[in-house]
Amino acid sequence: MKVYQLANVEIKCRIMGQGKTIILLHGFGESFANWLSIAEELQTEYRVVIPNISTLYAQKDPLTFTQQVDLLAQWLELVIPPGESFHLVGMSYGGLLSFALRSKSQAPIQSHTLINPMPMEPTKFLKSWRLRQLLYVSRWPGVLNFLRLTPWGKSTFKYLGTVFHMGFRGKKVIHIFNQRKFLIIYKALKRFLWISANEDWSYWKSIKHKDRIYTQLIYSEKDSLFSATQYLKICSQFQEARVKSIKGAGHLVVESHYKEVLMILKNVFLDSENMQTHNIAS
Repeated sequence: MKVYQLANVEIKCRIMGQGKTIILLHGFGESFANWLSIAEELQTEYRVVIPNISTLYAQKDPLTFTQQVDLLAQWLELVIPPGESFHLVGMSYGGLLSFALRSKSQAPIQSHTLINPMPMEPTKFLKSWRLRQLLYVSRWPGVLNFLRLTPWGKSTFKYLGTVFHMGFRGKKVIHIFNQRKFLIIYKALKRFLWISANEDWSYWKSIKHKDRIYTQLIYSEKDSLFSATQYLKICSQFQEARVKSIKGAGHLVVESHYKEVLMILKNVFLDSENMQTHNIAS
C-alpha cells in the first residue's frame, strides 16, 4: 500500500504489477477491494494502480465534486511516470470522476473506459422508488432515525447498504441491522446528497471531449440504480464511444461478472495500443 499526501487529503493506493499504468477508480461507498479479481489478472502485463478514493468524499470538511477531481488530477502527476500514457477506468461514481478527470489530466490518456458511470445530478435519475423516497425524507434526520425502526425503513436501509456496499463488503444480505450500520449508511447518504446538491453540474454537462482517445462504455442491463438510457447519455459528450452491455448484471458488475469485464478491458487496452502504433507508423 502506497500513501500520497495532497494538502490535507491522504490517498492510499494498491499498486500491482509492472508495465503501462492502468488506473482503476471504484464507486461511492466502495473500495479498491471491488477491483481485486480484475487487477490480479491485469498485473501480469500492466502496472495496476487502485486508489482508495473514499478519502475524497469522506473528509470531515466535505469536498465538492470539482475539488475531488482537482485533487485526483494532482495525484495523477505523482503516479504516472513522466512522458508516459495510461489507461483510465472508472466505475459508478469513479466513472463520473474519470469523465471529469479526462479534461484535467496532464498525462496523456491511452484509453478511457466508463462502467455504469453515475449520471450528473444523480438524485434525479434513480430508478428505485424506495431510494427516491428515502432521499426525500433524509432531509430530516429524526425521520430517518424513526424509519429505521419500521419494517419498510429497515428493509430500505439494508437494500441501500448492499447496493453501495457501505461497510458490508461482499454481502448480498445484511442479516443483523443495528445502530452502527445505520450510522454508516446515514453518513454516506448525507454526504452523497451534499455532493450532488453543491456541484455546478451544468459546467460538466457542457463539456464535449473532442479528443481521439479510445473510449468504451460498459453498462449493466439489470442495473438497479440507473437506467441504460442514463448511461448512454454520456456518450454524446465524446467524439466517439464504443458501447458494450452485460446481460444479467447488476450495478457492481466488476465483481459479479468480472470475467466479462476483464475480457472487454483487455480488448480495449490492446485495440487502443494498436491504434496508437498505427497512427505513429502512418
